[in-house]
This record gives sequence, C-alpha cells and structure tokens, in this order.
Amino acid sequence: MKKLFLGLVTCFAVLQLAACGGSSSKTKEESASADASIKVNSGTYVVTEDSSSSDDEGMLALNVSITNKTKKSMNFLGTSDIALYDSKDNKIDAENIYTDDSKFKLFNTSKIAANKSASGYVVFEVNKNEKYELRFAPYSVDGDDEKEIVLKIDSSKYKDESDNLKAASQQYIDAVFLGKASDDASKNKVELSNDLEGEKTTFKEQFSKAVKKDFDYYEPSTAELGTLVDSFIAANQKKAKVEYNVSELTPNRAVIYVKPETINISDIDTESIMDKFVDENQDKYDGSDYDKIYQDAEKYLLQQIPTKIEETNISTPDYMDGEGYKMILTKDDKKWSVDSSDSSKNYEFDYIKSAFMGHLND
Repeated sequence: MKKLFLGLVTCFAVLQLAACGGSSSKTKEESASADASIKVNSGTYVVTEDSSSSDDEGMLALNVSITNKTKKSMNFLGTSDIALYDSKDNKIDAENIYTDDSKFKLFNTSKIAANKSASGYVVFEVNKNEKYELRFAPYSVDGDDEKEIVLKIDSSKYKDESDNLKAASQQYIDAVFLGKASDDASKNKVELSNDLEGEKTTFKEQFSKAVKKDFDYYEPSTAELGTLVDSFIAANQKKAKVEYNVSELTPNRAVIYVKPETINISDIDTESIMDKFVDENQDKYDGSDYDKIYQDAEKYLLQQIPTKIEETNISTPDYMDGEGYKMILTKDDKKWSVDSSDSSKNYEFDYIKSAFMGHLND
C-alpha cells in the first residue's frame, strides 16, 4: 500500500515570524512539505500541581496546527505523534496534563480531513535556554518507516508568566485587603481587570458586618464600625506578611497559593477588657440591669480594640495548611482577573478574605 504522505523531503524551510526582543509568546514558526505542514501558533510555560517552574527548567506548552495538504484523511493523531528532541538527539515525549482551563486543549484528533487543519497544545519538559527540534511523523498505513517534518524550537523565546501573576496577586491583596499600592505596581506586566476600588469598598462593608455580628448587646454605628475596620486594615498594612506561590498555570488560568500572616482578632483578650469595665463601673448600674452594663461594656470594647490591634502579633490561620489558600485568576480578552466570586468552586477565596478580617467570617 502507498503511504498516505508521499514525497516528503529531508530539508524544510523554517519560517520564523518572531517579535523583536526574543521574549514574545506569539512567535510563529512553520515547517512544511508538499503534503503536510506543522506550525507553532504560540507558546508559553505552564505549571501543574505535579510540576514546577524554575529559572532553568519548565513545562513548555506549544500551540500547534497541523495541516493535511493531501486529498486523503490523516488518521489517529495525538500528542504521541509529536516529539521534541534536544541537541544530543534525545527524545522528549509530550506530557499529558490536566487543568480546569477550559480553553486549554491538548492536541488530539481522530483524523484530519483532506486540506483541513487541526490545532491543540503539546507540552514538553525543557531547559529554558536550549534549542530543540519538534518532529512530526505522519501516520503510515503500510507499516514502512515514517518520514518526519522537523521544526526548530528555541525555548528561550517563550514566556513564563509565573512571576508576573504572583505580582498581580500581590497587587490585588495590597489594594483590596491592605489598602495600599503594591510595591511592584509600577513593574507589573499583568493588568488586572478587577475594579480594585469597588472590591475594596465591598470588603470593608463585609468586614463591618462580620464585626457587628460579634456584638450581642451593643449595636455599633456605621461610623464606629468604619473606624475599627480602618484601624484593622492600617495595622495589617504595617504588619502583615504574605507569601505567593504558583500552584497551576496555563494560558488562561492560574492558581496562586496565598499564605497570609495577619492579625487575628481572637488574639485580643476581649473578655478581660470587658471584665475590667464591669469591675470598675458595676456600682453605677442597677444590680439587675445586666443588659445595660454589658451594652456599655461592649461599647467600651469597641473603643479599645483599635489600640489593642497595634499590640497584637500576626499569625497564620489555625485551619490553613502549609501551602496556603488557593486564589484563582482567569484570563479573558487579554486581561487577567482575580476570581472573587462567591461559589463552591472558589470557596478558598473566602478563607483568604477572612484572614484579612481578623480571621472573622462575614
């Protein structure tokens, strides 16, 4: 039987359409024969829960298109049909990775019809500063040796957005929960689409409601709650420490571990503050008027907490594991945003928010 692809040549032209500077993930490269072509549409470094990224090594995800230029279908194609080879001709097999990024699809198709194309991602573990060859072997129906289409890949041309997304996460936390501009705001290369001022206002409103729930006898005014919340945010702004680490990263979704050390309101001995007030003032009240004395004691507590906050050390939440809480970022229309929605898939965001509310729940 004849091969599906005939007349493949051993030398192919490599068309490199790359932006200046060498760091663009929009590099387009293509290699072709008379019967088929493979093109790299874009590429970026990705991170999964089972992998990591460093300055030297990472998981390179290449979005490739394969075009069938013949009049017959090309069958049974997947990531196993595309391999990467290093400068010593060592084969690097494509990785199967799993992600909640709905737009990230691995290259996999049962067939490519005549004169049609198929696209998808292939992922390889690489050194970030080496050159490779991407080789595609069209499927042979007669069992003969397959001829390969070869495409040059320079791994240094592709971006790793890990540091940029950690900086964006810090920008969000700083602006919304700590009321300050990020130290790296001027260096951020990722623009968030979140309404940071609007979310900060919402956070302060939720913080006020959470504090109000802890008062049984006295009903704090909006102004009193605002004063306490502002003092808490100001103290956390000075004291809080937050670590950021990338847990997952694909072209349109990232998960950042946020590990906060913040002021815990339960570390303030509120009971002793109220007991002190009662001991010093109980003679001023009718012995049976417990509601009134505790109402005034809670009002006194509300006035004292801002001072006590300044004296309180920071700590990590007792119920947080060692890595921290997951904060999800998604990309749409070329902009990233922090997912601050209230949903079952985003429940850990509430834990992050609670940590900056004195570990209260709204």
